Amino acid sequence: RIEVAQLFNSVPARRKFLKTDQTEAAHIIQCVRLYALACPETAFTLIEDGQVVFRSPQCATLRERVAEIFGRQTAGEVEPIENAEQGMRLSGLIGRPGLGRGTRHEMIVFVNGRPVDSRTLNYALIESYHESLPKGRYPVAFLFFECEPAAVDVNVHPAKREVRFRREPAVRGFVIRAVLARLRELATPAPASSAPARPAPAARPA
Repeated sequence: RIEVAQLFNSVPARRKFLKTDQTEAAHIIQCVRLYALACPETAFTLIEDGQVVFRSPQCATLRERVAEIFGRQTAGEVEPIENAEQGMRLSGLIGRPGLGRGTRHEMIVFVNGRPVDSRTLNYALIESYHESLPKGRYPVAFLFFECEPAAVDVNVHPAKREVRFRREPAVRGFVIRAVLARLRELATPAPASSAPARPAPAARPA
């Protein structure tokens, strides 16, 4: 249980950087939603002024959590991805070829379990969908990138939201290869059954 109160009691100067209550509440809700995605097995409830503003029960899978937050339609439009290479691992859910959005709101990445802003991962993801989406459309993705802690710099931004990788080209190349390979798998039609066709039943005598 986490309660926040008298946040600026000892640092009142920071209060001037706050936006409106509505704007700040939206930031908090978005933060809780991101951590709910990161931990599907944990139930989340956000209460503001005695009112429940966000609730998501314990979920067995990431897909179930996506359905809780983004709706069952979105959850039904994404497919699992799993790939590993040279100390890097990529997993999660990505949209099928052709599935795009007008904003990046459903393009979410995590590094070692933490939601982050990563230009490298975002651009790699967008580039992977270059053949699948028209310009101005963004993929739907809930991706988890894992690597050695020493391979990522989390001190790029005061809020620790942005990260930078020690080997940016290697990370970018791995993500593009992994996502492209999965998209091509999804775009390939399933082979037709090789079982021989059953003969048509004989007509019954009149």
